[in-house]
Amino acid sequence: MTGPEIWHRKFTRVSGPDTEFLMEDSHQKDVLKDKFGQFLQESSHSSFLTFDQMVSYYYQEPKLFPQPFQLRVSVVADGAHVQRSSLPGKDKIWLNPHCRLLAVADFALVNEQDVIFIIGSDDVHNSQRFLQAASWNGKNFHYYTVEDINDNSKKRAWTFQATSADAFTDQTSYDVSYLGPFNGHVNGPWYHWYTGQDLQGCLSDEQKKILTGLPYLSSFSIFSKAMKAESVEGIVTNLVEKSFDLRAKQDLRALDGVSVQDLTANSHLGSSSLPWRAPTDLFLNFELLSKNKFSGFSTHLQDLSLEYKPEHHYAVVGNLRLSLLQKWSSEKFPSGVPVVELQKGKLGGGKQTDPYDVMNFLEVASNAEGKDIQFVAL
Repeated sequence: MTGPEIWHRKFTRVSGPDTEFLMEDSHQKDVLKDKFGQFLQESSHSSFLTFDQMVSYYYQEPKLFPQPFQLRVSVVADGAHVQRSSLPGKDKIWLNPHCRLLAVADFALVNEQDVIFIIGSDDVHNSQRFLQAASWNGKNFHYYTVEDINDNSKKRAWTFQATSADAFTDQTSYDVSYLGPFNGHVNGPWYHWYTGQDLQGCLSDEQKKILTGLPYLSSFSIFSKAMKAESVEGIVTNLVEKSFDLRAKQDLRALDGVSVQDLTANSHLGSSSLPWRAPTDLFLNFELLSKNKFSGFSTHLQDLSLEYKPEHHYAVVGNLRLSLLQKWSSEKFPSGVPVVELQKGKLGGGKQTDPYDVMNFLEVASNAEGKDIQFVAL
């Protein structure tokens, strides 16, 4: 007997698509014990396939939940600092700032440990756009996302992908290119998740219209109810530290990983006479090395001063011709916008990413991320 339509993704860890199988009612009850998993099993909730459907329910129906919670919604964008009005060409609608909405349902108001993160596209009414959830139950994150079931674009449904305890190993040999749930997006620093810039400058008129009409985000003006994305960092950091500590006690080997060293300048780049510094806590292994058991490493890491001169930064940017680009798949290019052609594979590509064959890019900003905005990481 099957319960609500919830699928379980099997990561094949080889070339070709991953597979999904429908979860039986007993399997759902045994595995989906976190608060979001329980929510999907109730009523018709598994049929909520858009960000607006899901978040509207949490916003409009708090009385239906047995415990009180706090709902906060943020908006972020990769192109938050890009001013659409200053872009080249007559037609400015070609820019895609890659806006995302993040809702946090925090049940800590009643001393519960449950926190639910729901993230989706700014195209909030479109069930074809991505929708993901990470549900913390005090011990592990549970990862869910709406997927094309068994590579069928006409059939989309909620899938349970893994927990943070078993997301990256199944105790067997596997393809080392495996990225885990969300195609690897459960990892990595969120450089772009800061709202110091006014997002309205990068939005199209259509985007503004949609976002203004969301009662959980806007009331008397656009984003008037939005939570600053910076505040999400504290919530995420707290839970990641708890998850990290729990996992370290269970299996230290699970914490070994690839160290990606990003040379990252601090946020105060106004002066060219002072050296720029790369914060040590932006190294991927910093969390591991900062633990007491690695005090021999962490002491030296804390004393490490990664300073470099602004002119070296600009020299790297100029020599490598680093610019802000936007992929472009159409054969028709917007008038007046510089086009850059690169070799296939520049965007990677894989089982859940399609851009391997993309060769054409539009130049949003030349030799910078935007006007007076320098690259955060090199």
